[in-house]
Amino acid sequence: MKPKDAVNIAEKAIKSFEEEWQDKPYRWMYEIDIQIGLFNEIQKNLKKEDRKIKARLKHRQENRELKVFSRVTCEPYVKIPDYKRAIHPDIVIWGDQPEKLEDCYINYGDWPILWACEIKYLYEKSEKDTEEVTKNDRKRLRALLKRERAKFATQLIFLLSPATTNNPNPRLIKLHMQMREGTMKICPKCKSKNVVSIVYGYPAKELFKEAEKGKVHLGGCCISNNDPQWYCKHCEKEW
Repeated sequence: MKPKDAVNIAEKAIKSFEEEWQDKPYRWMYEIDIQIGLFNEIQKNLKKEDRKIKARLKHRQENRELKVFSRVTCEPYVKIPDYKRAIHPDIVIWGDQPEKLEDCYINYGDWPILWACEIKYLYEKSEKDTEEVTKNDRKRLRALLKRERAKFATQLIFLLSPATTNNPNPRLIKLHMQMREGTMKICPKCKSKNVVSIVYGYPAKELFKEAEKGKVHLGGCCISNNDPQWYCKHCEKEW
């Protein structure tokens, strides 16, 4: 499976689940319920042949044998190089078998990830409070991307109006992130090295600040198979 295929499947599942949640938000009482609901929606959207992968287990007598696992997993153990501890993303879509399979185990934190997701389910607070509660999720996802442990990542913030109001007014904030490949990019049009990556999705306040500083370029909320990944700040070319 290609990374973009995983993103499209995840986006389709998120959209479908979002519509159902906004219609009847109280069917999902806790964050874990949201997580399970989205997990099931992703499984449903995967083609039958893509729902499973073959991998190996660490610390098992039969660890040389390939076993069949689901391509979608909730809260797996994931190691990040030079990171203080392993993390457990709420949902991941695993990649295919890596080239160096002999040193890679699906339960040992080093299996390739196509897409990772962190979820928060909150009663709506001030923008500052919401930012504070969700910033650690963004930090973990960005660490996955920066150290090339995942190709794509999405933060989902499910918000309900305060319990004191009569209308729940369900609202979903989505932030999509992508791995920056390579240390230096050159614009194919003007040959400038003044190039930044394009980030897609609903930007949080922190991402707006990065865009204002010129560290990233905001590409909008829609994702397709052929979205440009890079933006030249000199001639404004996207590719």
